[in-house]
Amino acid sequence: MQLTSMSNHNKDDRHRMMYLNRISKNLAALTIACLLSLGAQCNAYAAGGETPLKVTYPFYPPAPKAQSQAEADGKSDGCMTCHT
Repeated sequence: MQLTSMSNHNKDDRHRMMYLNRISKNLAALTIACLLSLGAQCNAYAAGGETPLKVTYPFYPPAPKAQSQAEADGKSDGCMTCHT
């Protein structure tokens, strides 16, 4: 009697493991399918092409290579009135 009980227990465990194995394989397949679908959507969006914009940038003179402390302070006077 005890032997029969033990074999049923092992059979239940084996069925449970087969069921969990099947579920995990299905979940992995579903995850891969979702990721591939997402990748295809991103590629389709990116394949729309670029449209260049006509942008005109204003000219700014280059920064001085060297300046005295007095010249730097003179340029910063307006900034220091608001940002202190």
